[in-house]
Amino acid sequence: IEVFEAPDAATAIATVGSVAPHAVLLDNWMPGQDGLDALEALRQAAPGVTVIMHTVDEEHATLLEAHPAGPDAFVEKGLPPAQLRARVMAAVRRHKEGREKEIPDK
Repeated sequence: IEVFEAPDAATAIATVGSVAPHAVLLDNWMPGQDGLDALEALRQAAPGVTVIMHTVDEEHATLLEAHPAGPDAFVEKGLPPAQLRARVMAAVRRHKEGREKEIPDK
């Protein structure tokens, strides 16, 4: 796994657009832009990327789920690194399987 880190939403969006990652672990609260705005911009920069929201705020998570550009999964802050990695990998796998079901066989 290769990991890229961004100090703010604008850098994250630019990085996603140039790197084309399998997944983005997105914090709800970042300098310069809130999670919803960043999520929409990430969807535009990389439409097929799995977006996992990293949050401690369950109420905000509920609002994000209802949003059309909503994340593919949520993970709570404070997980041990091995658990976080497992949850991210599971979300990527589920997202990929869901996209494959949407693509008709030729």
